Amino acid sequence: MKITTDSVILGAWASSENPQKILDIGTGTGVLALMMAQRFHAAEITAVEIVKEAANEAAENFKNSPWANRLKIVVADFKDFANLSAEKFDLIISNPPFFENQLRSPDKQKTLVRHTDKLSYQDLFAFAKKIITSSGKFCLVMPANIFDKISKIAEKNNFFLTKIVKIYPKPSKNYNRLLLEFSPKQTDLQEHTLTIRNEDNSYTAEYLRLTKEFYLFA
Repeated sequence: MKITTDSVILGAWASSENPQKILDIGTGTGVLALMMAQRFHAAEITAVEIVKEAANEAAENFKNSPWANRLKIVVADFKDFANLSAEKFDLIISNPPFFENQLRSPDKQKTLVRHTDKLSYQDLFAFAKKIITSSGKFCLVMPANIFDKISKIAEKNNFFLTKIVKIYPKPSKNYNRLLLEFSPKQTDLQEHTLTIRNEDNSYTAEYLRLTKEFYLFA
């Protein structure tokens, strides 16, 4: 699986005050979990992945990283993990599947990764609520066109929207992604924007500032 801009932005942006336990839901090959380990030096990171082959790659990536002692991979359905977990997390992150009611790939693994068949948005929030601390943060990257739906599901599960960043591909284009931070604890909403590329297709200064710790060319 390739590393997407969505994952890089979420991994560089998601935060919580001095997190001790971080959870990455649907880690894939472990990119977000590795970014969390790089950013938060005291945190223990658990990564959950339902696809065994991807989890094996994540385990190998964790083993070969400088933070191997703080990274753990769990091969499981997130719902099962949340039901059995005795741990609470003060930062939960996810770049979840977001294709609904669209043509399925004949590749079953791609379908698991890209579609919401195995983990609906309702389940994502309901089971995250079981294992988040009372003041924890739940950070997601989502397509902009499902914001209303996500907001209603979050509210139903007693999550408050605390931060939102509108992601613009270029200055001339409308925003198409959102960074969203939810919490069981209500605070004043913070709203920001981020533009990824200039019109000449080079990265913007604000994008490079956000992601500079993760790109070799930044």
